[in-house]
Amino acid sequence: MTRLPLVVANNTRSDIETVVPIREHEGGADVRQYQELVDENYAVLIGDDYSKATHRGLRDLSYWATLPIKYTTASFIDGLGKGAWDNMLRRTHEVYPSRLDITAVAWAAHEQGTNGPPEAPTHQARSTKRSLTAHQRKRAQRYAASGLPVFIEMLTAKQKEDPGLGVTLVGHSMGAIILNRVVRDARMDFANIVYMGAACSVEDFENSVLPYMKEKEHHRTQFYNLSLHPVAEAGEWYPWSGDLLPRGSLLVWIDNFLSNPVTEQERTLGRWRNLFRTSSTGEPIIRNFFDNDGNSNLDDRLHFEGFSVGFGGELRPIKYQWNEHPDKKTIEERCDTPLCHGDFSELPYWKPDFWWRLSIAGGKTHQTTANDPR
Repeated sequence: MTRLPLVVANNTRSDIETVVPIREHEGGADVRQYQELVDENYAVLIGDDYSKATHRGLRDLSYWATLPIKYTTASFIDGLGKGAWDNMLRRTHEVYPSRLDITAVAWAAHEQGTNGPPEAPTHQARSTKRSLTAHQRKRAQRYAASGLPVFIEMLTAKQKEDPGLGVTLVGHSMGAIILNRVVRDARMDFANIVYMGAACSVEDFENSVLPYMKEKEHHRTQFYNLSLHPVAEAGEWYPWSGDLLPRGSLLVWIDNFLSNPVTEQERTLGRWRNLFRTSSTGEPIIRNFFDNDGNSNLDDRLHFEGFSVGFGGELRPIKYQWNEHPDKKTIEERCDTPLCHGDFSELPYWKPDFWWRLSIAGGKTHQTTANDPR
């Protein structure tokens, strides 16, 4: 109960995002920063708001009718959910253990009765077994049992045999947390890295993906960060609950009460709003991603996209739009738009056209072509 004021404040701020004109709220700072990036031809874009007035009215009515219960359930989720989230996070990290020496992997694969990587033959695995301590053997067994690390090692060996083999990583939600570890530890080149509604923190992304992309041997890797529209993100609700739970996607829940972000960099990467929060340098977080030593051409390889929101055929007034000159799309053209956190897995996430497309953002055209993995 001691955290109830914080929970109420965080959720109220998120709820306000769905109804307050963004060009008036706090002077529209986020919108101005976004439009400055667009004018400077950075690869950032967001879709427009097509939500219907009747739909918004019904949601508002339901929201106010259940508001007292929402804050009661929020306090329970905050009290009980924090431990559950920490446990889920721990298990997610353990899916991909720390990288081991290739000979340890070979021995573990030999023990499992599978083929190890080509450069670590069976006789080497046997000699490795004799040289490993009991603790190292236990770690090797856990490494092999997890599956994913061994698969990445074998894929790395395959790429060495065929340097033209393109590999694309696609991670949704907590999958981005796992892929951060893969990117940080794997010894291979990835053509594209695609995050959808990433539940990893901004800080984790900065410590894994950005350093990887700055390395000379990965100078062609493209990164795509896909987010829900802020109105869809903050306004996601659960009809099965009778609208009695706090609104917001999983990422909103993580930021508001499942985790305890001390700095802005500890908030989730997948929320569009978080990209425009102020960093320690005083600049928006997203601008710090692009600012680099000038030798890694990140400006052309980092892409951040937020999708449109709403089922209507008409645009909401300009004061609710991020783009200075909204590019009106038909409902058919918006059929592949995710409207809630779970929608990403239902859409063609394996197609490069879904990651990025020729779009009009803020009145400026920006075209980027993804690497074509084989």
